[in-house]
Amino acid sequence: MFKSKQFLNWISLCNNYNPIHYFDFVVANTVVGAIHKNNLPLFQAHPTIFNVENQVVKLDSRYNSPENRTQIIHQLVKNWYVWGKISGWREEIYNVTTEFNTLPLMKIERSAAPIFGMGRYGIHVNGLTYRNNRLHMWIAKRAKNKPSSPNKLDNLTAGGHVANKTVSETLIKECYEEANIPQPLAIQAQSAGFIRYILDRKQEVKRETLFIYDLFLPENFIPKNNDGEVAAFYLWPIERVMDAVVNTQLFKTNVNLVLIDFFVRYGFFTPDDENYMTVVKGLHGKPI
Repeated sequence: MFKSKQFLNWISLCNNYNPIHYFDFVVANTVVGAIHKNNLPLFQAHPTIFNVENQVVKLDSRYNSPENRTQIIHQLVKNWYVWGKISGWREEIYNVTTEFNTLPLMKIERSAAPIFGMGRYGIHVNGLTYRNNRLHMWIAKRAKNKPSSPNKLDNLTAGGHVANKTVSETLIKECYEEANIPQPLAIQAQSAGFIRYILDRKQEVKRETLFIYDLFLPENFIPKNNDGEVAAFYLWPIERVMDAVVNTQLFKTNVNLVLIDFFVRYGFFTPDDENYMTVVKGLHGKPI
């Protein structure tokens, strides 16, 4: 039996952030993140870099340009990684902004962004095809050595939006690396909006905006992974995907939200359900 309350459970799980446990992180008089109280000693240990007072952590004003802010923070978080305070170093750089496409106040290594509670952007692609006139979706199984959510199910392709690339460039890159989708096919992906959430995970904040794309693939297309991040691919009818979201924990947590958004847009979940309005609103909460 279909239980839409599980959709609400996934949305709630991805929006468990409670600001009472956090100090604002401020750069150039602008709030750009949130730091858990239990992580304050990391910042208090560097008084020449951070000023910690009145429930605020400020980057010292001597760092007065995007370039020198980026340099000092990069040196610091690299040390934190060596000391085991940060896991899964990616060598991917994110812009630190208040809104998408505004000028960055600085840049930061992807894996360090959560400890600062900075906003991040990503791209998720629903890989779709028809078999016997029935809509199917390609599902990826994450590799067992992935730093986050190993062995969990995922969208066909997904990845973080790094600095100095357009969203389209990131889309093309991820499609090729994760599923061997050539550029002429990848650029046919249709933008389908975004979802947002604020997740408190292990006393770090993941403030995420995910741009969603739908890509209809030829019936004879078979994905192949090129970067070692995917262990297997499965082609499931939409009804099976929906059953997995409702009745299992097979998918990476935030992917459930991407899939719920898909069910809404394609009419598999409709206003006839008593939880429809709450679910749709919950997919588009605005991060701090």
